[in-house]
Amino acid sequence: MNVATARRDRPLSALVLKPHELADPGLVGRALRDRGVTLTEHVLADDGAPPPIDGFDAVVVMGAPWSVYGDEVRGWIDGLLDRLRQAVERDTPVLGICFGAQAFAEATGGWVARARD
Repeated sequence: MNVATARRDRPLSALVLKPHELADPGLVGRALRDRGVTLTEHVLADDGAPPPIDGFDAVVVMGAPWSVYGDEVRGWIDGLLDRLRQAVERDTPVLGICFGAQAFAEATGGWVARARD
């Protein structure tokens, strides 16, 4: 039985938010696909704010070489944080990997800072 359709009338879908093109979903993406989950990838640095999360069953935010407080993310970080807040409000599961975990912390009232030397 396929996990993605076991108790549903449609396959599960996940929105994969990639800070940059090289942020491959790797083993996580493979595991989801192997279970029948449809992945929709969006590159934040190239495509800007992520699409609405309506219709997605989960959100995955990949890693990046930057931090959520860096200049490199200023053009799109607010849109990402808004989507993560929407996911929380709607009880949509979120997996944050590295940068994604930083963004999830920021979106839900935590803070991220550079470690002291």
